Amino acid sequence: MGSEQLPFTNFGMNGAYYSLMVISHFLMESFRKDVVSDIIATRCYATRLRREIIDIAVKIVRTGHRIILKTTRAVWELLDVKNLWERCNSPAMIC
Repeated sequence: MGSEQLPFTNFGMNGAYYSLMVISHFLMESFRKDVVSDIIATRCYATRLRREIIDIAVKIVRTGHRIILKTTRAVWELLDVKNLWERCNSPAMIC
């Protein structure tokens, strides 16, 4: 997540960029451990998580003032989307 070189010449902008990279890394790790730990391996790169969970093909359908995301049955069963959706919407459990 991110790059090895900071993109700006100004120290302040590089500091903000680095801070956003740290926050996004923390959010990705939290999502991976709390939500998708049953679906994907505990230790994986961010690109694998993105390819398997986020980059899936869906069809967006609007009917009856609702937006529906349709996907194939194979993706639905492989990712266990219903369980994944419930885990995303449940409050965090403190251990």
